[in-house]
Amino acid sequence: MESKEDGIVADEGGSLKSIADIVPNVYYDLIARVCSGVPFLILVLWSDKDSFKDVMPDTGANLLLLIGAGYLTGMLLTPVSLTWNAIIMPLAHYLLDASGLDWRRSELNEEIGVKHKQGFLNLEKMQAEATLCQNLLSGYVILFVLNLSGAHSVQLFRGHGPVFVSLIFLLLLTCAVFLTLSYVRRQDIVHRLHVPQKH
Repeated sequence: MESKEDGIVADEGGSLKSIADIVPNVYYDLIARVCSGVPFLILVLWSDKDSFKDVMPDTGANLLLLIGAGYLTGMLLTPVSLTWNAIIMPLAHYLLDASGLDWRRSELNEEIGVKHKQGFLNLEKMQAEATLCQNLLSGYVILFVLNLSGAHSVQLFRGHGPVFVSLIFLLLLTCAVFLTLSYVRRQDIVHRLHVPQKH
């Protein structure tokens, strides 16, 4: 017979498991989307002080508003960022000499998660970091085009010449390439270690 204490422990264990399942998703959204969307919004609104003040996190409600808006912006940047894989993945195949590398991130990670929970969590973290850098790079390019076309004046580019603009672009591109290569390489290794290969 199951005791009352056993039932409490089981309930607590179920709650902890539910929280553990939610945390990776929240972490991914926070790192990959919020942390890229918020800076993009700040740079867009910087030249319009009145609009910028309206979303400043001086209260809890405004902070939540800023985070929510940043999340939505990051969501919009993510599909744009997928275009960088047209450059990064062939580079990964060449540099890492691994033609089996793939960007089917969720599919491969889920296969790994069934066999190795910690490996899955580590990959989710690396995936979030790679997506963050790609989103920051996409946001930077979008801001540059908006500023160059005259559609919107971006404070970041005022008073800075092409050297500054190019250095920032190269820095973001280097980070995006490095973290993406690190992620897909680790994904390939962990997948081969823990997921039986079909012959």
